[in-house]
Amino acid sequence: MPIKIQSSLPAIRTLESENIFVMTHERA
Repeated sequence: MPIKIQSSLPAIRTLESENIFVMTHERA
């Protein structure tokens, strides 16, 4: 399921590196 987080968080890089689908509030 999609995870909505702040695009400014460095966690996005970690999630993407783990192949987890990331949906920022900008793309939501």
